[in-house]
Amino acid sequence: MLRFAAMGTQCLACNSGTLERGTTTATFESEGTTVVIRNVPADVCGSCGEGYYDPLTTERLLELAAAAAEWSGAPVQICDFE
Repeated sequence: MLRFAAMGTQCLACNSGTLERGTTTATFESEGTTVVIRNVPADVCGSCGEGYYDPLTTERLLELAAAAAEWSGAPVQICDFE
């Protein structure tokens, strides 16, 4: 799930951690293909690790996930955020 939150605020997932700028991994599933995108810039919870993406990052993630799902028909595709 893609979530939005502001850095320095309390995490919406665990309600105990504070968000700090960092990177995380996003995973998408579509039509039998799992797409893993590494090194995604995000506000990340220091307690539970939940990542929150800004609108531009979200847009790029969806573009990468759609493109990666079409690469070779393999059940899993792994790429880095660029």
